[in-house]
Amino acid sequence: MAREPYGVFSAEEVRSFSLSLGDHNEIHQTPRPVVSGFQIALALAEGKNFNTFHIRFHHPLYAGEAVYLKKEGKTIYGFSRVLCFEAVIE
Repeated sequence: MAREPYGVFSAEEVRSFSLSLGDHNEIHQTPRPVVSGFQIALALAEGKNFNTFHIRFHHPLYAGEAVYLKKEGKTIYGFSRVLCFEAVIE
């Protein structure tokens, strides 16, 4: 059974978000930018009550790539074609 994607960050969304934070790192401003880790963390934390939030990045997530989430206990794994991040929200 195919899973529905959690979401896709558009290139314009990634560039705008990074610039709004004053982050001018060129990896967030290219035609196919890397999604900011902070942008991913904010999206995961939205609407959740938590005391701690830990995230570890394994591979870049690029704008336009669908991200799929898999939850195991308190850990959330984020995949595109490969494991991109794991987050523990408590």
